[in-house]
Amino acid sequence: MKNLLILLFILSVNFILARENFNKDSYIEIVKREKIGKEKAGKEYTVNLKYTPYLEKYRIFWHSGEIIYLKNDIQWKNKVKIPSEKSRLTLWGEIYLGNKGIPLKVVVFFPHGFLSKDGLLAEGYKIYIDKDYDDVFEEKEGYICKNPYKVMIDNIDVLYRKGRGKYRMSIQILRQKGGYYTLSYTRRCGMEGMFSINGKKYSFVLLDEGQNGLYNDFEKGYGQDKLVVIPLKEGILDFDGMKAYPVDGTILLDNSFFKISYISEDGSILKLKKAGYGLIEGYVEDLIKSIPVERAKIVIKSKAKTYFLRTDRKGKFSIRLPEGNYRLAVLSDNYLPTPYFDVEIGENEKIIFKVGLLPLGKRIKKNENVW
Repeated sequence: MKNLLILLFILSVNFILARENFNKDSYIEIVKREKIGKEKAGKEYTVNLKYTPYLEKYRIFWHSGEIIYLKNDIQWKNKVKIPSEKSRLTLWGEIYLGNKGIPLKVVVFFPHGFLSKDGLLAEGYKIYIDKDYDDVFEEKEGYICKNPYKVMIDNIDVLYRKGRGKYRMSIQILRQKGGYYTLSYTRRCGMEGMFSINGKKYSFVLLDEGQNGLYNDFEKGYGQDKLVVIPLKEGILDFDGMKAYPVDGTILLDNSFFKISYISEDGSILKLKKAGYGLIEGYVEDLIKSIPVERAKIVIKSKAKTYFLRTDRKGKFSIRLPEGNYRLAVLSDNYLPTPYFDVEIGENEKIIFKVGLLPLGKRIKKNENVW
């Protein structure tokens, strides 16, 4: 009788565990993070970059711009000397480029009849932009819209905490349904330079994806800014090999991995160092039977490269990776694959994962009996 009670207890425990596992999808979780032996620091390289206004040659095109609201009453309006201009409507705006405390000031003059019959903007409105930040809108700083929407403005003198830098943007004025007006601006410039390693040359183009004129996303940890890397073959840009990397990502050059260690605020100096390495280990098991899953496929993606490996007979896997951000997923025949798991691995760091795979056809609805 005692043995029967013990057997019933074991069966009831297994029933509860099975029920929990049936209601759980395949998953990945981190079991442990730890520091491992320190490696020798990699050499640092300095790349000097210069302003480039025409990115079309690099086949780089822009997404939708940043938007500001135009107003007819702004605090600085009485301090600004404006050219005499007859207009049906005058609006003002401030674009924050570079130094956040000193905005780029804009005034838009709309002529009589600037709205078409369907309410859209017509040609002929004039944009003044105080490109040199002197609170004076000079005639040379005025641009007439020659099509209903867009104006290209060159040689804006962006102020930084240290020095100045050039900027190029396109501006688009939009009339919104509520009757108010917005100005959309899109940057059209970048910083470019050359980098050479082991006799192979690469063209670098540094992009300010935040559209604020600052290359400080690396410093702030935002990661929006991008570095476009284009290999050179016999002195000609190889667009088929072109890749864009986030500035906080790992960059693959000539089969070596690099990390950006420094970017100046104006984007004129970029420093690279060879990336350190970390270690990823893990164990994959069947969620129902709690046994190892052999030859499960591990997919590890980064901006630089995608890795594939399989588990051994004990369901274990291990790989040495350059420091950086990765997306990890696990799949196997007759199992529900895991969703992608985002992970950042640091230099000289080991991360241990546990992966549970749910057999296909074993999922049941919540509160449904197992039997």
